[in-house]
Amino acid sequence: MGMSPWINAEEDGSESPLARHMSELDDAYKALKKETDPEKGAASARVAQQALVMGLAELPEMLKKMPDGPAKAAAAAEYRKLMGQCYVIFCEIEQAFLTGKVEQVEGLIENLKAVKKTGHQKFIEE
Repeated sequence: MGMSPWINAEEDGSESPLARHMSELDDAYKALKKETDPEKGAASARVAQQALVMGLAELPEMLKKMPDGPAKAAAAAEYRKLMGQCYVIFCEIEQAFLTGKVEQVEGLIENLKAVKKTGHQKFIEE
């Protein structure tokens, strides 16, 4: 499997629920990156949004391994914040498709990549 922009089973170490949700997210992300049809692009953005919502209920393996306490709580809050930022960007992508502003999608995807990079640097072990 190639390098996924989202957590995949190989990076997560197993087929965890989070890995499955991020795989769904990755599929939707790849589909909307190439999409020019507004209805299909909006639908892909909604699939990504749903995967993110489901992923919020999970924690990355790195966080699961941390001892309970303030550091783990702060890291979990940061994880949820970054997931929330991704969710908002996917909503903006959906709106861009629905309002016929497909040209804005590329810039929104760049914003998404930046948030993703931050999250992966913080929450995926090498």
